[in-house]
Amino acid sequence: MVRRITDEVSAQVAAVAAGRKPLFHDSFGDSAPQIASALRRSLPASVQVQSSSGDIFVYRPDVVGKLASPGRPLWEEVQAHATDGRWLGYGVQFPGEASVRVNIVDAAGEVASGFRAPTDNPEAFARERTNDFTFATNQVHSWVIIPD
Repeated sequence: MVRRITDEVSAQVAAVAAGRKPLFHDSFGDSAPQIASALRRSLPASVQVQSSSGDIFVYRPDVVGKLASPGRPLWEEVQAHATDGRWLGYGVQFPGEASVRVNIVDAAGEVASGFRAPTDNPEAFARERTNDFTFATNQVHSWVIIPD
């Protein structure tokens, strides 16, 4: 289970660093400051890593700046949208929007992760996120679209 969580986090952080995902946010409790520090050392300077109240936020200002309200401090915007599907990226599902489930599968055929993607071109979302998992784990992953 720990490896799965690590793979999921690595894949999402890699997507942020590559500019394919605007924001990564998750709660890590007391270990958040240490994890944030390790991420800062391993990520390019263009990627911001913030830790606050046990949560970690990873983002690229050049990407989230396009989503932010003009004139408002970017850090405030990041915190305000930390659970917002539009900012978290990867095939978001807004209320009332038709979607399908996408599973990311490892080489052994086990589901490594899953998410919802809009019915309009879910393959594009699946392909990008699968590539993020492959990059993060150095193991080939595949994707399966599961219609509701």
